[in-house]
Amino acid sequence: MSIDNPRTGPEGKLTEGTGFIRWNKWGALRVEDVEVKDSKLELKVLGMLPTRNFIQKKGSSGAGSADAVEVRFVMVIGAAGVEQSGFSVTVPEAQVPGGAIKVKDLVVTYNPPEIAMGAVFQMGEGKGIGGSFALYDGNFNGLSLRGTDLGWRLGASGSTIDKLDVGFFNVQNPPWYIEGGFTVLVGQTRVAGKWPLEVEARGRFSSDYRIDIRGNAAIAGIPVGNAYLTYIPSFNVDAG
Repeated sequence: MSIDNPRTGPEGKLTEGTGFIRWNKWGALRVEDVEVKDSKLELKVLGMLPTRNFIQKKGSSGAGSADAVEVRFVMVIGAAGVEQSGFSVTVPEAQVPGGAIKVKDLVVTYNPPEIAMGAVFQMGEGKGIGGSFALYDGNFNGLSLRGTDLGWRLGASGSTIDKLDVGFFNVQNPPWYIEGGFTVLVGQTRVAGKWPLEVEARGRFSSDYRIDIRGNAAIAGIPVGNAYLTYIPSFNVDAG
């Protein structure tokens, strides 16, 4: 176990710090992050389920999980014991019975009092359409829409919009915010499995008037540049 930037209180007890634990006894479970703040310990535990049969046993229908299923637990432990706990389950890719519909990036998160779920559905090798929604204490807290493998051409430039998403979040727990992003691919064919040029950009506007814009570019999968712009009320602007 390693603790970075530790701080102690008047009695010499650890009150703040971050760090990690690597526990590889089984190779599938580890505490990936530890944070101590206000004399409370927050643990983030990652479990991997590397099985193709987690969703459904693979058979003639071709159903099953394509990659390892990730399960994350978050626990906040204070003097009285566990004060808060939550978890998320991520299935990178799976096929429903019949094999016609593929589910990608299926994520279910439970972090009391919020529960959220999101996924992308794809027919064969065509476009993927999906999104997410969230409830906070039983009330609507957010919604997003997402498209992947879109292939929308941008005129005669040889560029296409590959991914696009936009969402409205944190309605019940302000500041609420609107966030979206897109990915543009340049080139007609891949080179060694990578596109000649890939450009990504994301932006967020919050109800407290904070603005964050970030972008990056990669040539044949190799990062070549990134930029950002952040505006915080009271005229604090940061760019790079």
